[in-house]
This record gives sequence, structure tokens and C-alpha cells, in this order.
Amino acid sequence: MSNESITERREFARFNGINFPQFRYAIMLKLKVLRLENIVLGTEPRPHQVLGPTVQGVAPVTNQAEIETWVTKDLQAKQLIYYNIEPTYQSSIEGSVTAQEMWKRLLVEFSDVAASNVRSLLGKFHSYRRNPDHKVTTHVNVFRQMAE
Repeated sequence: MSNESITERREFARFNGINFPQFRYAIMLKLKVLRLENIVLGTEPRPHQVLGPTVQGVAPVTNQAEIETWVTKDLQAKQLIYYNIEPTYQSSIEGSVTAQEMWKRLLVEFSDVAASNVRSLLGKFHSYRRNPDHKVTTHVNVFRQMAE
């Protein structure tokens, strides 16, 4: 593993409000590589404190290292998500307590937008009529403009 931090190297485009399907796929790949996917999806929940025997009125937490490891992984996942979102959209996840909460907020807010964008693009595609006087490159450029 390299010494670069999560924020120093960008391997995919930041979420910009319209590229949620691509962002979701890329961020999940990165989370899998870093073994943080289960934290974000909630399948690896924060461990509950396990108290040991009380000694002089104090019950020590016996699994503190496990809890601290989970908290560190959650923080890494939160950083990865937050720093790969354009500042305009970061406010929608600010205040999230966990990476899982961040992810759920993004899904609720932007999954429908992405589906709507796909429907809009399909509508443009189906309504497009080829002009026989145009070159193929002109048609390709029209399709590119539709997708932007």
C-alpha cells in the first residue's frame, strides 16, 4: 500500500451532482480495496462495549481496541466519501455521525436524480433524428453533447 493519504490521490472524478452512478461505482471499488465497504454498508456495525469485572467500582471496557479500530475505519470511510464530493454537495452529508449515515443520505438524495437524468438522456436520444447531410463525426458530437 502506498504512503499517499486518501485525499492526496484522485483515481476517479468527484461527485458533481450529476454523475452519481459513476461516483457510486468508483467509491465502492475504492472502499472494497481499503476494506471499508462493510463499514459504509452497515454490515460491520460499531462494536458494543463489553465490560469486564468491576474492580473498585470501575468496570473496564474489555474490547476498547476493537472499538477504536472500528472508529478509525469509519473515519477513513467518511474522509474518502466527503473529500470526493464537490464542495457544493458536501453540505448534504455534513453532520453525519457515521460513514453509513453519509452513504444513506447520498443514496436518498441523489439516486432518484441519477435515474431522472437517465430518463432525460434516453428521451433526448430517442427524439434525435439523423440529418443525412451531416457527417458521422457531427452525429457523434451531438450524442456527446446530449450526455453532458
